[in-house]
Amino acid sequence: MAVSVVLLALALFMYRGFRMELGAGPGFRIDHLLMMGFDPTLVRYTEEDTQRFFDQLLERSRSVPGVKSVTISSTVPMSQEDRGVATIVPEGFQLPPGKEGVTLTSNKVDESYFETMGISIVGGRAFHLEDNSTAPRIAVVNEQLGAHYWPGQNPIGKRFR
Repeated sequence: MAVSVVLLALALFMYRGFRMELGAGPGFRIDHLLMMGFDPTLVRYTEEDTQRFFDQLLERSRSVPGVKSVTISSTVPMSQEDRGVATIVPEGFQLPPGKEGVTLTSNKVDESYFETMGISIVGGRAFHLEDNSTAPRIAVVNEQLGAHYWPGQNPIGKRFR
């Protein structure tokens, strides 16, 4: 009987925790949003063909009546497959002995990603068309990463490699 009461109490706490998490939402808009995944390598596209395909996809998608915004990213949000992974070394952060970097999930996005997904930029700015391979590199990080690696500091202007 005592074990049953303990298990019931644990189940109740887990239920409440999951309910709160689900109520908070994923952090981006989920209404009036269409997401698709494409893998041009399946049809043996070259890098140039792939770029041309996605450029045409964006252009044609923007011309569809009723479409307000279009974006592209390397990973579909909340997807468990093909998540981007990056290893970084945050500037000024002392890593534990024997650890050469921090591995985290990443996503390559275009300039309209945050607007389309309804994600607010708390500080700094989103990406611009001018942020290409010849421009100085920039990154957008979430609040949790900034608070963890630069506690009590403004992460804007901080660097990592």
